[in-house]
Amino acid sequence: MTPFQVSAANLVESSPHEFCACASDLGITVAMLASTGWPAYIVVPGLGNGMHFVPVSRCTRDGDLLHVRYRQSMGCAELKIFND
Repeated sequence: MTPFQVSAANLVESSPHEFCACASDLGITVAMLASTGWPAYIVVPGLGNGMHFVPVSRCTRDGDLLHVRYRQSMGCAELKIFND
C-alpha cells in the first residue's frame, strides 16, 4: 500500500501536538474517497517522531462525516482532517 504523503506546510497547529487541515487542501478528493476511502495511513515528513499517522476515530453528526482523527504511531502528535 502506498502511503499518502502530506507536507507539514499544509497543516495548522491548533493546539500542542495537534494539527489540522481540510481534506481538499491535502489533495484528498471526492473521487479518491469514493474509490479507496480515507487514507489507511499518512506520512508527514519532519513532523513529530517521523513515523506515519493512522486513523483512530471519526466524528459524525446526523450521519455526515465531519472529520477523521489520525494519531502518529509511537508518538503523541495528532492530525485532524476535516471533510470539506
